[in-house]
Amino acid sequence: MTELCGRVRIGLPGAPATRVVVPSGGRVLVSPGVPGPAGSDGVSLAIQGRVDSYGDLPSGLDGEDAGRGWIVDEDGLLYVWSGKSFPQVGRGVSCLGPQGERGPAGPRGERGERGLTGEQGEPGPQGERGPAGPRGERGER
Repeated sequence: MTELCGRVRIGLPGAPATRVVVPSGGRVLVSPGVPGPAGSDGVSLAIQGRVDSYGDLPSGLDGEDAGRGWIVDEDGLLYVWSGKSFPQVGRGVSCLGPQGERGPAGPRGERGERGLTGEQGEPGPQGERGPAGPRGERGER
């Protein structure tokens, strides 16, 4: 940390006046100056899809394919082609968030049409003999 004592002049040629505030805590607050020049465009990212494993990432890519990426289902990471290679296995970028909450149940669907009647099945095997019933009442003569 650099300490400044005494009189400090802050400014750029052609820049608007800069306001400096020194609150009681001694920290110097400076209002923004002139914005700098625009930076160069970065490489865009285009997720192309998913593959089962790292070994399934496409081959035959070149410099024009830089920025193309695939999610590997095996580890859940995104691997982006640099123009020369993919990151090493396990060095992809985590891009999937946590599982969301379960949504509300959808509306009940309409009742479907009655299905066709199936064919008569084969008769089943003979069942076991049941237990003897109770003795009947004596009849009249």
